Amino acid sequence: MAWIIGIGIALFLLFVFPKQMGIVILVVIGGAAALFGYSYLEDQKRADEYRERKESITLKASYDVEKCSAEFPLLVEIRNGYTETLQALTFELNGYREGYSSPVYRGHSYKSDRIVAPGEAYVACWTQPGLDYGARATPPQSLNWRATYSYASFGSEP
Repeated sequence: MAWIIGIGIALFLLFVFPKQMGIVILVVIGGAAALFGYSYLEDQKRADEYRERKESITLKASYDVEKCSAEFPLLVEIRNGYTETLQALTFELNGYREGYSSPVYRGHSYKSDRIVAPGEAYVACWTQPGLDYGARATPPQSLNWRATYSYASFGSEP
């Protein structure tokens, strides 16, 4: 009900003082446009920074029992190409058959809290994930292993 009264008052003032109300309306629209533009540019800046961070981290995974043990057969390399120190990384390991898009072995969330300085890499051996629901067991050494990350935490070293 109050907004109806507000609109009525605004229309009355617009007809009684058209020049002054026109200036007020232009100032309000200009302020709203400036606020929207600033918000949009900040969102774009944040999105660009996120994309740059995401593209700067590379993960490589392979089945390697020569460098790793039978208990931890997956060799994962985490390379930090960003300008800030990588504090933690949450990722997933999946094993795929050649030419297929569904994984045979699907990893749950793995987390590395190893601090990796800019331009450096960290290599570690991880356990093999479990067999995906409905997938037929395949020798893990014959699969293409992929590591994909879902979250990275950056900052300065503690």
